[in-house]
Amino acid sequence: MPERTYTVVESTTDAIILQRRMRSLRKIKLVVGNTPGRIILTFSYPIPVMSQTQPDQIQLFELPTYTIEVSGIDDRGNSAYRTFEVYRFGIYNNDGSDTHYTKRGLFVAGLADDQKYTIDRFDPGYSVHSATSVEKGAWHVKDGFLIHDGPDTPMTAHNYLVEGLYASIGCIEVCGGPAGFDRFNEFIISLSGTKKAGTEALQEIGAAKIIDIHYLPASRPSLKIHKP
Repeated sequence: MPERTYTVVESTTDAIILQRRMRSLRKIKLVVGNTPGRIILTFSYPIPVMSQTQPDQIQLFELPTYTIEVSGIDDRGNSAYRTFEVYRFGIYNNDGSDTHYTKRGLFVAGLADDQKYTIDRFDPGYSVHSATSVEKGAWHVKDGFLIHDGPDTPMTAHNYLVEGLYASIGCIEVCGGPAGFDRFNEFIISLSGTKKAGTEALQEIGAAKIIDIHYLPASRPSLKIHKP
């Protein structure tokens, strides 16, 4: 049954009139996994480092992917969940202009500790900065940490697809194709109970603060240069 809540519409010294409203949106849970998956290739961001052995090319680094599980209740009242491959960490090259980090130079960035947040908005205007993507928008987790699109097919040592070369500095980037981030959002919409569609639905869900995210504690990966 939908959760019943009450809103005060008038208050006097003699009585309080309450208006009952039905809350139709359902809670959704995200769990960011801590088990390393396959090794992908990435580059440092926002300043790429040039390769010492191939000066005309950027230096690539190796990092593992992780998973994010999306779970909730569907329109039939059944428990439902799906798991998506994601980037959890990235290679930050901080020249000092970003004062959020005290570290300088190259380091592995991302949320490694056990922590929980409630997502408070969906930004439909966000575009991926490190690559070209037609899947727009991002979920705001905390500060500059977001959930947004990642490569449909990440670049690996065995798969040198240029369109799969993405970078991150700690955002969760949803992989998988076709249109992995769009499918991630469509599943969230299906669990939410919203009567809206598309971007309007995602903004309503974000504003309602019904998505909780839990980062499981993870060992931060080492900074590893890729050597072809």
